[in-house]
Amino acid sequence: MKTIRIIKAEFDKFRELQKKQRDDCHAAFSTNLSEIPWPFVTIWLTPQHLREELRKVSPILDQIVGIFIELSDKPQKGGRFLIDVDGVYWKDTEKIKHRFVEWNSNDNLGPCVPRELTLPARLAERKIQEQKKAENLQVR
Repeated sequence: MKTIRIIKAEFDKFRELQKKQRDDCHAAFSTNLSEIPWPFVTIWLTPQHLREELRKVSPILDQIVGIFIELSDKPQKGGRFLIDVDGVYWKDTEKIKHRFVEWNSNDNLGPCVPRELTLPARLAERKIQEQKKAENLQVR
């Protein structure tokens, strides 16, 4: 198992990069053999047009992807990995967690930042409010 040094701000950034939140982790990402990560958006295989490439957005995310691709105990290269306060893991077909990264941090990484406080969620909420406002102006 690898150890990665992380601070709370970097850990919280993983949540900000999410497009769809999962209940079983702080953040989830997928990657392929090209080592291009993208945020979780669907349970099964993510269609190409839904993949938002996140390479070089976070040095720690890039480091995790490199470690994940090189795992020898996984049946396939690439796939989905999950991040929580204990580290980074993948799940096998039996839903058993296999942690492959642990955090080294002087910060308390939990509790997770509430979804509503992350930038994408705030921007989405602002857009909804602007649409409602525009609709109300059209009705008058």
